[in-house]
Parts: sequence; structure tokens; C-alpha cells
Amino acid sequence: MCLYRPTLAGDWDLDNLWIYIKCFLDVLVSQQIIPDDSIRYISCSPGINYVPVRSEAERQMVFTIEKDTREEIANATFYNELHGESEEW
Repeated sequence: MCLYRPTLAGDWDLDNLWIYIKCFLDVLVSQQIIPDDSIRYISCSPGINYVPVRSEAERQMVFTIEKDTREEIANATFYNELHGESEEW
């Protein structure tokens, strides 16, 4: 997640926004985009990157979903049995 927000006093912590990531993953499940948010489908814990902007009008949260390309995941029997050993996976 990228958080675009004016810096203002700069006295707040990104890790206090963890609930937004939890809610985003829960929405993916509730909207049936993924079956559940276990390690079967979410193999890397999302984080938050701060991007300073000049005005409140530019404020936004941007969530990016990417394929996990780590060798450990691609070569794991668990994931190959679950998703198959295709090039698409």
C-alpha cells in the first residue's frame, strides 16, 4: 500500500495504519476476489509506503497486488500442489 498524504507535523506512525491492510485483505475475500487470506493466497505480508504530497486533494491510498516471484514460493511443494506447476503460476 502506498499512502499519499501531506506530511503536516509528521508526528504519526505508519504502523498504526495496519488496520487498513487487514480490512483490504478482508474485502478481497468478501468480494470473492480471493478465496481466503491465508498463506495459500497471501504469501507476503503487505506493508505501507509513505509518499508525501502537497495538498489534501492529492491524498489517497493505492493498493498494489503482485505475483510472488520468490524461488522459495515457486519451488515449494505446497504451492505447486495447490496452484499447479504451470508457467502462469
